[in-house]
Amino acid sequence: MIQITRRIQDFIAKFRRNEESQEFDEGAGIEQQYPSVVVPARVCETTCEALRSHAPVGQSHEGVAYWAGVTLEDIPVTFVTTCIVPEAETGPGHFEVSTGANARVTRAVHDNDIAVLGTVHSHPGAGTHHSGVDDDEAFTVYDGYYSVIVPDYGTEGMLPLTKCGVHRYEAGTETFRKLNDTEISSTFTTPTAPLKIDTR
Repeated sequence: MIQITRRIQDFIAKFRRNEESQEFDEGAGIEQQYPSVVVPARVCETTCEALRSHAPVGQSHEGVAYWAGVTLEDIPVTFVTTCIVPEAETGPGHFEVSTGANARVTRAVHDNDIAVLGTVHSHPGAGTHHSGVDDDEAFTVYDGYYSVIVPDYGTEGMLPLTKCGVHRYEAGTETFRKLNDTEISSTFTTPTAPLKIDTR
């Protein structure tokens, strides 16, 4: 109980630091503030399993998944609750999700009252650069949408998230910007608490 309470306190403190770090500049206006993002470690683990599931047995292919969940605007915090695995054509260096496959994703999020918050896909090797093709293959594009690139086809996991390329679409520049390690650590929280604890 003490550990859980401390984690909650740490999260609230981090959110307050994020709020205080947003400074007003009369010349530039108010810097855009994006919600803190909570992604349970189990969602990250499931995501890597989903990425690897696109590869035929004995082969290495890029994989793709979508993060979905809810954003509480009043706080503001985004909770990633779900990993969605779309039907996709994949190969060692590419993936493509059809319009029909994305339509099924749209129905799924609508049926479950959640929203797509980001695209996660894997790359061969250590490279996590966001290419023009990656821009095109994002499920959607809006201010604050994430595109996360997991190295090594997801075989080495994706935690800590600083090992990944975390890119955020920002309306001010109309492009995906890669977050640095400090930005990733201050924006994302990846709690490790299990889904169920039985103390009987």
